[in-house]
Order: sequence, then C-alpha cells, then structure tokens
Amino acid sequence: MSGDAMPGGSGSAPEGLGFVSSVPGSSIPGNSAPPRISRRQRREMREQAGSTGVGSPLVAGSVAASNSVHEVPAPHEPQAPHEPHLTPAFPTKVESEPDWDTLMGEKPNKATSPVAANSPHRKRKTSVSVLVMSGVGQTMLTAGVVLALFVVWQLYVTTWQVQGARAAAVESFTKSGVQEATKTTEEQRFDPPPPVTIPPFGQTFGTLHVPRWDAMVIPIMEGTTSAVLDTGYAGHYQETQGPGEVGNFALAAHRRSYGNSFRRVEELQVGDPLVVETAQAWLVYQVSSTEVVLPTQGEVIHPVPHKPKDTVPTERLMTLTTCHPEYGSTERFIVYSKLSYWVPRSAGRPVALQGIAAMQSVGGAGGATGDASAGTPAGTPAGTPAGTPAQ
Repeated sequence: MSGDAMPGGSGSAPEGLGFVSSVPGSSIPGNSAPPRISRRQRREMREQAGSTGVGSPLVAGSVAASNSVHEVPAPHEPQAPHEPHLTPAFPTKVESEPDWDTLMGEKPNKATSPVAANSPHRKRKTSVSVLVMSGVGQTMLTAGVVLALFVVWQLYVTTWQVQGARAAAVESFTKSGVQEATKTTEEQRFDPPPPVTIPPFGQTFGTLHVPRWDAMVIPIMEGTTSAVLDTGYAGHYQETQGPGEVGNFALAAHRRSYGNSFRRVEELQVGDPLVVETAQAWLVYQVSSTEVVLPTQGEVIHPVPHKPKDTVPTERLMTLTTCHPEYGSTERFIVYSKLSYWVPRSAGRPVALQGIAAMQSVGGAGGATGDASAGTPAGTPAGTPAGTPAQ
C-alpha cells in the first residue's frame, strides 16, 4: 500500500471527483468505480428532468453538470403539469362593428344601433307602434269608405227614392183642380188672382214650374221641416203670405239631396219666369234679383224683404230660399221675384211655360227686367196708370 492512498481501501476516487448519488443517504464504497450510465439512460433522465421540472442527478463531466456540487432538494409531491395559455381562435364576446358615423366621430344613435334594434324592449316598442299605426290606418280607411257611401246615399239614393212620389204628387194635384185647357194661351190677367186656401201642415196646394230648369215641376207643400223637404217638395213658410197675395210668398227646398229641387238655383237670371200652378190659376212671376245671405238673416222672407216685419207690403212677391254653396249649408241663396200676370186654368197654359224666349217675346210687367215701373204691360185694363203693379 502506498503512502498517499485515501482511507477506506486502495483505488478510492480523488477528492473533488466524487459524484452525488441520486438517492440521499446512499453510500458507495470508496474502492468501487462510479457506475456507468448509458446514453439512453441519460436521455431518459434529461427528458424526465424537463417534464417534471425537478433536478436530476448530475454526473461530473456531463453537459448539464456544473463545476460545483449541487445539493439535491428534498423530495416532494409531484406537481400537475402546467398547461400552456392558449389564445382562443375566436373571440368569446361578440361586439358590433362601429358604423361610419361612429368612426367619423359622430355620436352613435341608440335607436338605430344594432344592439338597441335587437333588444327585446325595442322589439316590443316597435310592435306596439306598428299595431297602433295599423289600427289608425284601418280606422281612417273605414271612415273614408263610410263617408263616401254616405255622400253617394245623400246625393243620389235619396233623390232616386223621392222621384217617384214627387211625380205622383204633381200628377195628382193637376187632376184635382179645375180642368185646364190643353192649348197655350197668350192671355194675361193683372187683376187680383183667385185666393188660395192654405191647407194644414204637410198637404199639397200647388206646383212650381221652372222653365229655365228644363221645365222642372216641383210640388208645393205646407211647412218647411225635414218631414216636408225630405220628400223632394218645395215647402211654404207658414208665417208668409199665400201665392198671388200682396206680400211675400216664400218657399224653401233642398239644393242637393232629396230630389235636388233647387240644385240649379244659380242659373236663374233676372227676368226668368217662375210659374206657380194653383187649383184655379197660373201665377207667372219674374225673377227680379238674387243674393247670398247668412242663415240667420230671416228678414229675407218678411212681407217686404229686409224691412221690419210690420212694414205694410204693396207688391205681390215670391222668394225662393235654399242652401249655399251647392255642397254646403253655411249660407243661403235667395231668389226674389214679382208677380207679372196670371192666367185662369180654364183658359189654357200660359205662354211662359213654352220657354224663356216665349216669355220675353210676350213681355209682361216691365218686360224681361221684372220692373213694374218700366212700362204698361199688354192687356192692362183701361184706366190703369202706367207702371201700377198688379194688385
């Protein structure tokens, strides 16, 4: 045995060249050589160290060995492998893309934003508004249809309903009076015409002939309520004088609906004849003027129009009243006329019924103007001063 041999037997490893055992507390005889580790074992050890993160036994002279001896940590429970952080391929929160107004710096509109538009509250609000608008639209459409049907009924159906009864009333009255001659006469009388007995309310006592309206004939009934006018008749104002009397014989009739009796009232011109047929005579009036007044101006049917009601009349007048304008009733259209002459029914039909031209050719009180002071009418009794109105 040599003198520098280490205790424990010959062949022990020099100091500083020993190795650290992988098992704490283990000892290797000093005279035994370090165990050989194959490449495979080293590879497995490195893989184990890399996967667990725990330091493995180091062999002096290995690539991972340090020049200093490292102390092996105390064994502990293995930790779960650390899972790497993975970025999701798609975002988990869907956000709406900003519109161009937002990108350009404009304040986004909550009412038109995708989030607000898709919200349940927005949908409920939209549904309610749609239902309301739909209901309003349907109501307006229904009202329009009803209004259109009412107009058709008022203007056409009611006229059709009364035409037959009105024609029958005219025929019945014609047969009830004095038998008239079928010929046309040019006779004209200027003395007071036969008086007419005014019947009770709702009864017929005459007819009105208007040559300007294509020889239209309208029966005359006592009273001016809807019960009378809605039958297509001309109604007599009960507080006014009778036909042919001194004063104002006033009539009213519908302009549109229920026979359209006075529909063409604006076509009348000064001098046009208006012929009233009674049970005994034909009374020929001539239009003297027209005007439009308010419904409250009742003075137009006074004995002397536009004069106090107690004014004593001196002329035999007839006044026609109807609604104005044609499709409204905010005003009243008034036609004034004066008695020109009269003809007994037994003498025949007056020439005025042949038309406007025939009436103007014959003349009358004041000719076509209806002015009683314009001249002496043909057939004036001897001794009657010129311009004296018929009384």
